[in-house]
Amino acid sequence: MTLKTLDNALTLLRHFTAENPTWGVRELAKETGINHSVVQRILATCAQHGFVTQRGKSRKYALGMAFLEFAQSLREGLHLSDLILPIMRRLAANTGETAFLAVLDGKEAVYLEIAESDQNIKYSVAAGTRFALHAGSSGKVIAAHLPDAQLDTILEHGLKRYTSSTITDPDALRADLAAIREQGWSYSANEFADGVFGLALPVFDETDGILASFGVSGPDFRMTDDKRREMLAAVRQELAEVQSLMRRFY
Repeated sequence: MTLKTLDNALTLLRHFTAENPTWGVRELAKETGINHSVVQRILATCAQHGFVTQRGKSRKYALGMAFLEFAQSLREGLHLSDLILPIMRRLAANTGETAFLAVLDGKEAVYLEIAESDQNIKYSVAAGTRFALHAGSSGKVIAAHLPDAQLDTILEHGLKRYTSSTITDPDALRADLAAIREQGWSYSANEFADGVFGLALPVFDETDGILASFGVSGPDFRMTDDKRREMLAAVRQELAEVQSLMRRFY
């Protein structure tokens, strides 16, 4: 049994993403199917507590500073960064590309930690960024190891096209995920963003359920077959330690 008002509030807040950071009351009501007056009351209440704020002349809503405070408290409480970032920085240095650790969160994934490449042209993304599971190696290596029922739920919500290389046909995606699961790692190019490659391996919990993805991303023009093999070996070399740490905190 759920509390309807709380459920509606959380549904609304989850629509504030990096891709859609601001919403007007009417457009958010239309997007979610929640009554306009209910949306207005919920957002006004959230604003009183700092969870959303109104920006600029449009007075559209965006996430407030309360979330930043929670995020900081969570990160400090976990102390995972102190242990895992040195590994990720070593991987970034050894491969010359940005290293990432992304965790499964509902129907999406979120970047938990990032160690950026020191090259001038690099893949750059902020920790805390959410992304879909069907486009790009970091999402697909997680999706490939989900139970069938959970994957079905994700597919039912549709497969958004991000680039011309994004797989949006459910059957084609299932076939691709089966191949990823078989080989044990995922490589993608230009699926989530043009000109960007990703290489990711799965991180499992103690019951062999999928927990996260770990790998590297960078500009596609630097990638060669030889470099891909070298990167795969480099990620595999660090994976066991990352997985051990993740199992201690999750």
